[in-house]
Amino acid sequence: MLSRQSWVATVYIAQNLDGIVNVMSGNQAKERARSLLGNLNLIYFCSNGNYSTNIWASNMIGQNLVDYENLSISADKKINKNEKPTVNASHYARLFTTLKIGRKVNKYLMQSIVFKASRTWSRELLNLVLVGLA
Repeated sequence: MLSRQSWVATVYIAQNLDGIVNVMSGNQAKERARSLLGNLNLIYFCSNGNYSTNIWASNMIGQNLVDYENLSISADKKINKNEKPTVNASHYARLFTTLKIGRKVNKYLMQSIVFKASRTWSRELLNLVLVGLA
């Protein structure tokens, strides 16, 4: 019987990727830690200053397709427009360091980025959503 049919969930809570790697220890600890995290179905990323965790999470979430437009005006006042769709690395690694962490100054609101593979959350069809937790 599947856990979904039984309304059962397994929850892993960890501070950062390095902490999981340290617990795994031994040969291929980093690969085993990443494999464990890669098998999780729904992941909440909270404020975190750990560089390797933030880079891993940002890479896992993926890249964005951004449309760049370049406008130029020639000497004879003709406007030239070039459009170039470009794949950019997402900038979520920096965002993880700026999420609200509760406290009185934030009215005790905590923010988290929720990621679920194969799910889009918004009109922009992003594979993540920013949520507030009180």
